[in-house]
Amino acid sequence: MKNILVLVFMMSVVISCGDDEKGSSVKPISGQIPSDNKLVLEGTAISNSASIVAEASTTVDVTESADPTVDPVPTVYPLLDRLYDTVWFQSEEDIDDGVVEVETEFLFFKKIGTTVRLDEVEMENGIIDPPDGDNEYSELTEIDNTVDTTTLNAFVAKNIEFENGAVDDAEYEGYYLRDNRTLYVIDGDSKVAVASVLKSMLSMTEADLERKYNEDRYLLSEKPNIGELIPTPPVVQKTKPVATQSPSTKKLVLEGTAIASGASVVAVDVTESADPTVDPVPTEYPLLERLYGTTWFQSEKDTDDGVVEIETEFLLFKKIDNKVKLEEIEMQNGIIDLPDGDNEYSELTDIDNTVDPTKLNAFVAKNIEYENGVVDDELEYEGYFLKDAKTLYVIDGSSKVAVKTALTAMLTMTDADLEVSYNDDKYLLSEKSDITVK
Repeated sequence: MKNILVLVFMMSVVISCGDDEKGSSVKPISGQIPSDNKLVLEGTAISNSASIVAEASTTVDVTESADPTVDPVPTVYPLLDRLYDTVWFQSEEDIDDGVVEVETEFLFFKKIGTTVRLDEVEMENGIIDPPDGDNEYSELTEIDNTVDTTTLNAFVAKNIEFENGAVDDAEYEGYYLRDNRTLYVIDGDSKVAVASVLKSMLSMTEADLERKYNEDRYLLSEKPNIGELIPTPPVVQKTKPVATQSPSTKKLVLEGTAIASGASVVAVDVTESADPTVDPVPTEYPLLERLYGTTWFQSEKDTDDGVVEIETEFLLFKKIDNKVKLEEIEMQNGIIDLPDGDNEYSELTDIDNTVDPTKLNAFVAKNIEYENGVVDDELEYEGYFLKDAKTLYVIDGSSKVAVKTALTAMLTMTDADLEVSYNDDKYLLSEKSDITVK
């Protein structure tokens, strides 16, 4: 049987505010700490008045077999059943015109008849917002509880939103009970997309979950103090990606200069001839191969509402299974943006390295973008020009010929002309921990 969850945005069902237009200042408290054991339906009771936690129920229901030689089968309870009579919240602190504001959202799971109703209540600075008069609610149907077959602590649901009895919207949501005091609620475009994200979340560490899905995290509401509502800010990564080497600018030398030691490798590979009277032929390495293990960046400074922001983009060149994988990382104000859960990358193929036959420091590439192993975007043509060991230009164009023409022109430009015409396409080698703003 499918579980039906009704999401109602009517505060009066769960909290009585009387005629006070300013709302209530009483923080909603959960009726229980939910069971995270799929064999136990009831959780741990909470005394709302004193926040006293009672002993957790450990009763396991079983279905007896008609055959006395067969052991009884324990009853398994989906997560939705175990969320009855729980209250969850998430809060954020903001400053508006110099005034600190704390906004809190509460989710109430209530069982009415054979359905579970979920009421949503907003609170601002400790005052619950009064309802706006519209009859808004959602029906949430559990459509996949196979995401976590071991503990059944995650499921995918279809959410159909109603307003005054008419369908207003529909979406897919995922619920994941990390522990009996932490609930993650996510949404997505399809059942498959939500299930995929939930599965990735199951294998994440606590720190990674808090960093990546902090906005989707709800905590069990079990304490009456409003000041305890704001979760601890997530740990952020501030480490700037640094290249392992500066690339070789010589087509006969594959390895560049190691960043850590500063030692330069100058060995030249050769192909011996069967004829001893013929000199060995030096091996030439295209620029794409010499970019392995390098990291490049470009930064720009902007001012938004009087606040200075520095945005930085990093390009990481990696060689995986004889293919060049290009990864992009964004950093804002020294903090690296967390990935969105999708495995996004590009594969580069050198399709024309005749632009600079003398040095082989420029080439036209075919860039194919992937997301979760599937081609995500149409083919792009890009041009790469290594001006020196610490400066790389990356351009794009509508065709191979257009990119090659631009690269050919760049080879004859002075440094000053390049700065003027292609400053937005200029990347510097990432070899220091600080950020250089162009």
